[in-house]
Amino acid sequence: MTTLSRREVQINGVSLFLHEQGMGMPLIFVHGSVADHTTFAGQVKRFSHTHRAIAYSRRFHPPNTPPMPGECYDMLQQADDLNAILDSLGTEEAVVIGSSFGGCVALMAALRSRGGLRGLVLCEPPMLPLLLHHPEGTPLYENFSSSVTVPAREAFLRGCDEDALRVFIDGVRGQSGSFERMLPATKEELRGFASELRAEFLTEDLLYMPAISPKDLRSVATPTLLMGGALSTPLFGAILDVLNTNLPNSTRVLIPKAGHMVHLQNADEFERSVRKFLQELDGHCT
Repeated sequence: MTTLSRREVQINGVSLFLHEQGMGMPLIFVHGSVADHTTFAGQVKRFSHTHRAIAYSRRFHPPNTPPMPGECYDMLQQADDLNAILDSLGTEEAVVIGSSFGGCVALMAALRSRGGLRGLVLCEPPMLPLLLHHPEGTPLYENFSSSVTVPAREAFLRGCDEDALRVFIDGVRGQSGSFERMLPATKEELRGFASELRAEFLTEDLLYMPAISPKDLRSVATPTLLMGGALSTPLFGAILDVLNTNLPNSTRVLIPKAGHMVHLQNADEFERSVRKFLQELDGHCT
């Protein structure tokens, strides 16, 4: 039998919503931008049969308190929130599974951690500064900046939140018109995340996306699974290249029939890949 808990936890001066199910070694699921804890609801249910599966809504994401005007979206603060959650679990080790910006948070938490991480799963973390350490990364970096970062920021400054959402969704998916082709209900759901995305794009670059170097990556001894979608844009593949080259204990998998949202677009293969990684960590079948 598995336990089920939905509650708020007090972390670093804020209240964060947390959904927990199952028993055993903890798996912490960390969502990306324009998302909340519910994006991992399906995987929490799947893994709850064998693990203590936990998904939380990061600072500023629903149903938590939204950012106040001018409040910073600080990646280091988000990483410290994650480490505080890990410290609160009452267990020595956990595996952290981060998607998109949640993968950035997970990686930064590992860099700032005092221990307690048994493993990392990073699903296409958009650590854009790492592109500058890839032989073909500079044009990808400049294109993303000119086609996504700058126009989305300008749209938010004009108060045109939906234009900013459209630019962001199209840019991450690598297909113009992606936002417009969504169902009306999906568009309405995404509009609910506009306040947190506005905080992201209006935060100073070095707070929102701190620069990390290959040397920093080489200090992360935690076993790491790097996961990408076969249908994703080249930008994410290039970032995974740099991570795989420099993280000393990493393996990489490519998930078929999936783009950036691997855990949603091919949930079965995502689960299989994570379970294989967990088996390798444990040395036996989980």
